[in-house]
Amino acid sequence: MNNIVITILRVLIFIALLPFTIASIASFHRHLAHYPMSYEHIFTWGGVSFLGAFLFIYQFQEVYSYGQSIMEKVFSFASPFTSFFANIFPFYVLVLMLIYWVVERVVGTQQYDHYCMFFSGFFMAMHILLTAQSINEGQKFKINPTYLFTMSIMVIVSFIVTILLIDLIVGKVTINFYLQNTLMTGKNIFMSTVGEFVGLR
Repeated sequence: MNNIVITILRVLIFIALLPFTIASIASFHRHLAHYPMSYEHIFTWGGVSFLGAFLFIYQFQEVYSYGQSIMEKVFSFASPFTSFFANIFPFYVLVLMLIYWVVERVVGTQQYDHYCMFFSGFFMAMHILLTAQSINEGQKFKINPTYLFTMSIMVIVSFIVTILLIDLIVGKVTINFYLQNTLMTGKNIFMSTVGEFVGLR
């Protein structure tokens, strides 16, 4: 009985979050245009490069698993939600941007930030794709409540964390604009969907 209730709750939360998950992806891509040096294009090419490497060269399972094992140790205090928190935070993006921020402060130069953005996009794509594979591993049905719920939360949190880290690097606060745009876009998607549904009836 408890499992049925939890499953229903996960499905309902996924449905409620779906417009905002879509909005977070669209808003994130547009939001990168606020940063210097064409971060939007560099980050996107990083993600595309991972997909190309994943499909034709190497699938990065060992790299991903190593990062996840560290995150699980970090969130071991949150048991029984250790795996959930480990899944929603992109380990390599966090480490890369924090290291770059420290190096930037010590060396006093931003001439390597395009490399940071490229590999952040690369590792973000790796995190999303391999987390999706990990959650669905061994599942009879590829689309299940646990997958839908976790992926929705992961996408939203990963993009928020990434923007916070980029703000830290460039030295300005833009996260409020991202959140406002995401909420507004998500609300518009939700209202449009409800309007279409009501109209069909």
